[in-house]
Amino acid sequence: MPGIRTRLEVVNDPLLDIESFYADFARITFDIAEQVFKRVEPLVYQEVRHVPPPAKHPFEFGTPKSRRYYMRAVRTGEIKTVNGRYQRTGKLPEGWKFRVIKTEDGAHFVLAHGAMEAKWVYGSFDTRRRYQVAGHQNTGWVPIRDTADFVLDLVYEEYVREFNQVIPREYGRTRGRRRNR
Repeated sequence: MPGIRTRLEVVNDPLLDIESFYADFARITFDIAEQVFKRVEPLVYQEVRHVPPPAKHPFEFGTPKSRRYYMRAVRTGEIKTVNGRYQRTGKLPEGWKFRVIKTEDGAHFVLAHGAMEAKWVYGSFDTRRRYQVAGHQNTGWVPIRDTADFVLDLVYEEYVREFNQVIPREYGRTRGRRRNR
């Protein structure tokens, strides 16, 4: 045995009241989810509502049919232009909704867009087909798969951090004790 020794004991107290913890688990996890939601919501919207600069020309349409539709819609006034250039309304980026939903066992974080045309600008999660039009990607619209990966990783990290603070504080704790000789 050495003449000098130090040791750090880390003791995890058992859950102080296991019945209460089990009964409250869904409520606790949803409360944590709500706290995380309030903290990350502005960051999520900042990411998904990013608007790139105006379209690069020549615009690369997805198909000849989509090009014909666009040109007809411009001619008939269905799509508004200024000096021959499409003018964004701002409705598409504002259409993103981020929410937290209570479930039986906790919470779901949901990021959604209701407009059918959103998949042509942002892409989709369908791995069998590439929905995002090349012209939109070339302009700078970030594929939703990339944005969602970033955003949901952030949400998960924040949730785990909050969970790891709340559970020990409310239902048990970890103590460290140092002993020297």
